[in-house]
Amino acid sequence: MQKSMNFLAGKIPHLIIKVTLPMILASLVTQIVQLTNIAFMGNVGDDEAYLRSLYIPFAFLIIALTEGIQISNQVSIARLKGEGKDEDIRLNINSFIILGIGISLIVLLLVVLFAPMIISYFQIPNHLEKRFMHFIYLMFLSSIFSVFFMVLTSSLRGIGKVNLSTLLVIFYALVNVGAVYYCSFVVKLGLLSIFYGNMLSTLILIVVTLMFLIRNKLLVFNRKYFKFYRKSIHYLKEVGIPISLSYIVIFVSSFFFNLIIKPFGPEAIAGFGVAYYIQTFSLVPSIAIGTALGIIMNHNIGAGKQYYPRVYNTFKTGSIYTFLFYLVISTILVFFREEIVSLMIKNESSIREAVLYLFIVAPSHLFMGLSLMTITILEQINKGVIAVLFNALYFITIIGVGWFLTLHYGESNYLYWTMTLTNGLGIIFVVAMGYIIRKEFISEVKIKRAANLS
Repeated sequence: MQKSMNFLAGKIPHLIIKVTLPMILASLVTQIVQLTNIAFMGNVGDDEAYLRSLYIPFAFLIIALTEGIQISNQVSIARLKGEGKDEDIRLNINSFIILGIGISLIVLLLVVLFAPMIISYFQIPNHLEKRFMHFIYLMFLSSIFSVFFMVLTSSLRGIGKVNLSTLLVIFYALVNVGAVYYCSFVVKLGLLSIFYGNMLSTLILIVVTLMFLIRNKLLVFNRKYFKFYRKSIHYLKEVGIPISLSYIVIFVSSFFFNLIIKPFGPEAIAGFGVAYYIQTFSLVPSIAIGTALGIIMNHNIGAGKQYYPRVYNTFKTGSIYTFLFYLVISTILVFFREEIVSLMIKNESSIREAVLYLFIVAPSHLFMGLSLMTITILEQINKGVIAVLFNALYFITIIGVGWFLTLHYGESNYLYWTMTLTNGLGIIFVVAMGYIIRKEFISEVKIKRAANLS
């Protein structure tokens, strides 16, 4: 069984690599599942590929729900672990399970009430509208179980058992891909194959993860651990709500992106959807890096002011690693864009649109990766409001300028160039946030001490 890492004494570069690599692996595996599902739908039929692309905004809403809850749980556990409060950790996990299920049920109800109104903006062909509505309802139903599973795995990450959490995610991915493939090509359930695959894999992994949590005594069936832990609400408010708001900003912006591309036809929408998922695949590791850095930073924040210099050093070293990582990723996406897109979709018009997107936008992932890493860290060290404001400004700029230029010139590439230039300007944000973190967690007097602790 993996031992919890010592985040208070280990060398920071070593800790970053040790925590980040399994988290990047877990995030990539999760994205491979999503991309595989897209590829399956693209090979099942054009209608499935089209509807799966339209689902993107709703997918971000589910991500907003799951990420807000699981990261709040992870941050709170990391802080409590740094403070040495193991009893409170058990209370916290149970409280977040209750919060997660309750909030998921409320979101499901809201979706049932308002989804028809939102979907009307897409003007989906009549013969596809009911199928799409049914699919959305079922996916939000499955999100209740997904949130439960995410709370369990984030608990393991919070105490430092990152490798175990990653192994569980990989197991989930293998079951999910196998189940979706079987439902798509053997049972031939079409778009609903994704729902059935998600449900089967999630339920299996909930049982397996519960066994590990009980074995590690993080879940104890004792009455005293089932009372509500009030500090959970504090972390949900300070960490979870800003994270969810950031994803809701993405959720809303995705609607506008689809509306901007809509005049160019269903093939362009499908191509944009595939390219956007490839972009998400390439950028999710930056969130994983930020999350890993957040775990290290929160352990040191929880341990007291004498460990604060390690907080800034973690950010600085992590930024360098992120830059080098995305130098490689951006290069791969630019030079192999056609081969990657061709694996995802068959329609030639859609392939051309996706390749165009990646040719223009992929080079700027070098800067967007750093921005997303920084945003993720801010969300986990009680600076989520700054992250939300930056996200809002970022997407308002792209939508406003990109929509105007695209309408004026009648070409989708103007939206893509707007994205690229905006991503490049994000480096200013990264530098500014580095200065703020340095000012808060390390003074001139503590610089030498920081070097020794590292």
